[in-house]
Amino acid sequence: MTSPTRSANWVWTYPIRSSEKLPMKSSSELAGAASKVKKALGLKSSKSSKSVGSGKAKRPISIGELMRVQMRVSEQTDSRIRRALLRIAAGQLGRRIESMVLPLELLQQVKSSDFPNQREYEAWQKRNLKILEAGLLLHPHLPLDKTDTASQRLRQIIHEASGRPIETGKHNESMQVLRNTVMSLACRSFDGSASETCHWADEGSIESSTLSNASRSLL
Repeated sequence: MTSPTRSANWVWTYPIRSSEKLPMKSSSELAGAASKVKKALGLKSSKSSKSVGSGKAKRPISIGELMRVQMRVSEQTDSRIRRALLRIAAGQLGRRIESMVLPLELLQQVKSSDFPNQREYEAWQKRNLKILEAGLLLHPHLPLDKTDTASQRLRQIIHEASGRPIETGKHNESMQVLRNTVMSLACRSFDGSASETCHWADEGSIESSTLSNASRSLL
């Protein structure tokens, strides 16, 4: 074993041999890093959820939790939306947020299994379609041409969804039709070309009360 040497400031040091390898990160360290990511996203780990009520002092309430309580959003709904946003972010790497239509992405990512029953899921789906109707048909960023086929198609989709929910799988044909229709309406520009910025809930086009109700409908 290499004997220690003493430096001028009286600190014992051990010389490191070139053949000695630095220790690899342990599984506990990797798990700790993953826990930090979940914490930043507001997702609770199974370990932390089990420790609730164990007698330890409660952690101070976060701003996100305070907003959830003030908006009267249940923990189940909050968790559902957080996980959906996480899936959206994972699938949209490299894209700007301005190029996405949030209700459309939620319709694709949130499944009926995320709800207590089918009726709640269908009601939620209809609310999100109503948001698209308000932002793209009733209060569009740019005036709609009466002969525009995309607006007519979206009206038909929303009407049909009132009787039967839309199949929203990623590779489902009905979802692809909805996506193409919504994006063609949301990404219009003054000169008629496709824009990189989508407009589906512009404050200048929609009244603040309508916009507030729309944001609640996303939940």
